[in-house]
Amino acid sequence: MIRPFGYCADISRTYHCGPGKPSARQRDMYRIAHEEILHNTALLKAGVTLYEIAPKAWKVPAQYQENCYPFIAHGVGLCDEWPNCYTPDVLATQD
Repeated sequence: MIRPFGYCADISRTYHCGPGKPSARQRDMYRIAHEEILHNTALLKAGVTLYEIAPKAWKVPAQYQENCYPFIAHGVGLCDEWPNCYTPDVLATQD
């Protein structure tokens, strides 16, 4: 959603709200997601293009490929959120 001053907020997240504690699998998935964010954020620098970032992006482990979102980043707008920065696996299938 687009908020005041053009701020974009993505609320498609999952949080553990109890009862109890997250399972070992849930903690592992959170650790993996955190690793991905840190890796891909480190690639973002002034002057670097999406074409330069995509092949260096974090590789999604095989067990999560089926549910993998095809972009590591995307623009905000009315045109299918273009421009898109594909994950390395999706990029490899592009011509």
